[in-house]
Amino acid sequence: METVVTLSNKCLASLTLVTQTVLDDGIWRTFGFKRRPQSRRIFDRLRNARQIEREVAVWREIVAASFAAIFRWAVSRQNFHHGVIFLARLMEFCIDGPDGADVSIWKCQRFASRQDAIEFLTQACIDYSASDQPDQPRVMLQRLSTALRMDISSLPVTWVAGAASVFSHPDSAVFNVVRIMTEIGPDQEQENDIVLNDLKCHYAIMRVVTRSNSAIPDDEPEDLE
Repeated sequence: METVVTLSNKCLASLTLVTQTVLDDGIWRTFGFKRRPQSRRIFDRLRNARQIEREVAVWREIVAASFAAIFRWAVSRQNFHHGVIFLARLMEFCIDGPDGADVSIWKCQRFASRQDAIEFLTQACIDYSASDQPDQPRVMLQRLSTALRMDISSLPVTWVAGAASVFSHPDSAVFNVVRIMTEIGPDQEQENDIVLNDLKCHYAIMRVVTRSNSAIPDDEPEDLE
């Protein structure tokens, strides 16, 4: 029996672009870390608080840059009729994790609330969409400096290489976002089977889309019970 690949399934498949980037030890090494930091908190008290803060900032920003790259791809697609609800569901995945996840991602990333995580990804879409591709590393560094309350010139020198690697290394999923998303093909789906858990992510995406020159038509989410 042939498996039907729905828009919802393609949305979940698109999440792998984000997770692949944030789990890539090579990306973390370009930022000067030995490997990808683990999310376990039990040993946090044994480590320097400033180091933890930097790890969390980079982790959040890699997710933000990856999600924003998909957002930029989506709004460039002509006739992506379900683009808004697709992006809203993908935002839910990036914040909450796939359905049935033991711990919400926003809690692991130390956001004070789920709404703070939504606003973080929303602002990322605004920031990255306002700049051309060659300026994306600079946007990442500026956002990191703001998050850490540091002057951009005071960031670790390795972070310059890290930011460049996210957007230009040939093995980076973000660098290959057009190819990957074209292969997944969510914009080719004519039917929408996505049901959002709430409307906050949908409103957030609409807020960004309506202020841009997006090719995505307005769409309505499924009614929530």
